[in-house]
Amino acid sequence: MVSEPLNNPLAVRKDAAFLRKVCKKYKEYTIGGRKAVNCVTCGSGKDSCSWKIVFPGAQQLEIFTMLTDEREQTEPRDRTYPLHTIIRSLKFTE
Repeated sequence: MVSEPLNNPLAVRKDAAFLRKVCKKYKEYTIGGRKAVNCVTCGSGKDSCSWKIVFPGAQQLEIFTMLTDEREQTEPRDRTYPLHTIIRSLKFTE
């Protein structure tokens, strides 16, 4: 999912300070030359945590899975699908 929070009063700007506050687990990476954050958030239930990779910036990119088995991990892994490998292989161009 891509969002452009700049000049959009309804959009949430997910910068590092915001992510540190809302993520139960926070880990920074560099992927494709851009800063990325693995953010684990949890709902109200004990087992309702899920990960997402967030690329903060003027054009925010979020990568997450809808597969229950994969979503419940603390970070993307190469299991049924090679999610970790796919994410780590991303390249960005200007």
